[in-house]
Amino acid sequence: SRASIQGQLPPGLTNAQVYQHYPRHAANLRSLEDEISGGSTATLALIREKRLFVGNVGNSRLVLCTCAPHHVPTCQTSSGHLLPNRELLQAEQLTVDHTSSNRDELLRLAAIGLNTEAVVKE
Repeated sequence: SRASIQGQLPPGLTNAQVYQHYPRHAANLRSLEDEISGGSTATLALIREKRLFVGNVGNSRLVLCTCAPHHVPTCQTSSGHLLPNRELLQAEQLTVDHTSSNRDELLRLAAIGLNTEAVVKE
């Protein structure tokens, strides 16, 4: 794992120093990064017995769109226009993206030995 490779290096080295003085370790780290830098996304929604189950991997977001209640007489848009009384759509985000801007995701990645600083830079 990345943590075991980094554990073999003196602390406080920059990436340039690792590449210059420890080329074998740098190659192993680069190989590991190549293995995990690819990406896939998936989003799943399952309705079973009137219950909705959702899940996602990656940055695929699941959004539920429903019709607004009919008793809404008008709806004001962000530009100030009023929409007439008709079925309006409401959107609700049901999942959270697994991205480097998500603190919980970075903690999960750190727990499996990934360098989250490198992930954030990408």
